Amino acid sequence: MKKILFTILAIYLSSSFVLAQELDSQLSNKVSDVIIDWQANTYTPFWYQGRKLPIAGSEIKISITPLDLKKSLKYIYRWSINDKLFKDWSAEKEIVFKMENIDISINISIGEREDIKTFIGDKVGERVTILKRLPYDLLLVEPELILYSENNNFLTYPKRLETSTGKTIKFSAVPFFFNLNNINQLNFNWSVFNKKISGEDLNPDKLSLFLNQSLKGQSSYISAYANQLGELVPFQTSNNILIHAK
Repeated sequence: MKKILFTILAIYLSSSFVLAQELDSQLSNKVSDVIIDWQANTYTPFWYQGRKLPIAGSEIKISITPLDLKKSLKYIYRWSINDKLFKDWSAEKEIVFKMENIDISINISIGEREDIKTFIGDKVGERVTILKRLPYDLLLVEPELILYSENNNFLTYPKRLETSTGKTIKFSAVPFFFNLNNINQLNFNWSVFNKKISGEDLNPDKLSLFLNQSLKGQSSYISAYANQLGELVPFQTSNNILIHAK
């Protein structure tokens, strides 16, 4: 009888200890440095080597990699987003979620599981010792459209362009950070010298503009616009270059 009562008491105390251990654990330096990596599924051109940034509605993949691989075999992780539990303790070092229309704060807890046993060696539960907490913020951006001037297939980014009449100049509108996989999901529009004009038939993101003699001495902004097709609240962005015909 005494053995049974002691076992019941051990179970009760151990369950209370689990809660106290998780809430009140003093974080230590047992966890070595870690690498946090993330990527949004937004569109960028093939030559872009930076990070794909999120806009509202973007899917985000975030992962954590401890540098001490031997120790990390025992680690478990808990993920919270904006102070709400997203994924409870598990060995998964990666989550995927969708951004809403607000910036978010992520909190990653790293811990270890330990068995709780009675004095006679029977396992009656387990506790989690939190080793480290890692706060991480993700900020929303807006889609961007960069307007380039093309010269022998080389892109430049002038804000003002002076060129002679009687020649054709080429422009390319390059979108960044839209929630799409293919540039064909965007609608492009152009305007110059107070007229709306169309891009190339097969490549509406590109424009070939011939400057005739009547435009000599005139200046105008050439503007490009892009908006996402099929969106209830479409993302739209624009950019322009001032051109002067000599």
